[in-house]
Amino acid sequence: MMRTKARLHTLYTKLRVIYIPFLGISTAFIIVYSVLDAFFVIKWEVLPLSESVSDFWLPWLLPWIPVLLVLRPRLKALRVTGRNRYGFLFIASFAMAAPTIVAQEYLLTATGRMTRLARISDLELVEPTKYYSVGRMFAEKALRGSAGSVERVGRNEESLKISFFFACPLQDGAGDTAPADRRIWIGMKAFEIIGSKITKLRLADEYDKYFNTCTVLFGALNLRDFSYFERITRNDDQHLYVAAVQNSTRYQGAREPVILIGHDEPFESRNGSKFVWIFGAFAIGAAVFLVILLFPSLDEKEVHRILSGRRAKTPGPREWLGYFYPRPGLFVTPILMDINIAVFCAMVFSGLGVTAFQTADLLHWGADYGPFVVNGEAWRLVTSMFLHGGLMHLAGNMYGLMFAGVFLERLVPRFFYVLTYFVTGLCASMASISLNPSAVSVGASGAIFGLYGLLLFLLLKKDRRVKFARNPIFFSIVIFVGFNLFSGMTTEGVDNAAHVAGLISGIALGAVYRITPFSAMKGNVARRSSGTSANLRY
Repeated sequence: MMRTKARLHTLYTKLRVIYIPFLGISTAFIIVYSVLDAFFVIKWEVLPLSESVSDFWLPWLLPWIPVLLVLRPRLKALRVTGRNRYGFLFIASFAMAAPTIVAQEYLLTATGRMTRLARISDLELVEPTKYYSVGRMFAEKALRGSAGSVERVGRNEESLKISFFFACPLQDGAGDTAPADRRIWIGMKAFEIIGSKITKLRLADEYDKYFNTCTVLFGALNLRDFSYFERITRNDDQHLYVAAVQNSTRYQGAREPVILIGHDEPFESRNGSKFVWIFGAFAIGAAVFLVILLFPSLDEKEVHRILSGRRAKTPGPREWLGYFYPRPGLFVTPILMDINIAVFCAMVFSGLGVTAFQTADLLHWGADYGPFVVNGEAWRLVTSMFLHGGLMHLAGNMYGLMFAGVFLERLVPRFFYVLTYFVTGLCASMASISLNPSAVSVGASGAIFGLYGLLLFLLLKKDRRVKFARNPIFFSIVIFVGFNLFSGMTTEGVDNAAHVAGLISGIALGAVYRITPFSAMKGNVARRSSGTSANLRY
């Protein structure tokens, strides 16, 4: 009997201290985020976020803020190791993110009014809405335009996704006259996934073959198969639909095109069971978190601390974000990482995507491209060092930069560290356009390889300031450099010329550093302790 009471008391304490607060912050996050998205992004369009950002990435990432601030200190009441505690945090974050993502998918289809048009030309006379049903309309398929893209997809970017976008102008009927500059267009998208380990010639053949297939499919498009049409506004593929319109011979650019995509299911069933799944996903996540909460025992001292309102001695935001926050001993590396991440976020919030960017967009933002550089745009040699082809490309490079920077900032003065980054990055960019003049190249890895070259030279020369960890650092560098060079030889689209040039120039700067008075200056920490389709530089 006493044992049963003790178990019930433990369960009650867990519910009071951890589970109920978890339910509270989860419910508040889902409601607040959904309301903000519905008004500021969908209805008022104050924030021009793409669908993937507002409906997936932000709901996936933002729950970590309340989880770390509210739930993490309370989880100290459980007798679990640090690694297992982070497992609790991950499950709690996932339990918040899943229903939030489903809620945004529901809002995406549930919001927006339907306008019924007797004929397609009436669209010009009514207030813009999200959905339309149209009586009379005719697609001028002979005036179609198209745009294509190739991007890496998959968890490890092991596949290639070939996509084609078609658009043709719409008018009331086959014999009706229409203005020379068509404004209303019907769009269609098609894609297929193929393996990435193929030759450029094979890729070109697959591209042409699939384009011919898609052309036939678009030619067979029947507007009567669609029950309603959706006006593209924040679609992740909007810029490619616009590119297809611009490639048509009838587009003159005088007016912004209105692009419609057709849906064949009844308008009333567009939401499916999404609304029910908001609650279903929340219930599943909450149940899983409750089940795993039953197993650990309680730390009574921490429970008393929480119930008394005293704060836990947990790392603050500066400790969590330590590698992104400039501080003595690690000053330059966080700044360089923050610049790279800020440029990536700016591209994401511009609606260009998240996982991968199109080659045309990378060129617009300053990618390295031989013909442009030769024609006077030498600034691309620098700007390309802060551009990345997608999320995984950025993550890999930032990890490499962080690892090199942690050690190099202990060994060399800050100005020489910055000098090495930019000089080796420039060497990598110039090597890229020299050996691959027709390739579009982006990435910080040329400069990162330069930092590794400098660090490698100091190790090989047995610099006394790295003696404390020479073997682990050396083997880590060999693994990082070797893996990336091997990946460049076996994977299409990786810029090995930039990697090798960055590494060699970094070693050369290491030699310069050793024979100049700079080598007498210690690094900051040492002084304290003694007192797409685009080439990616992975």
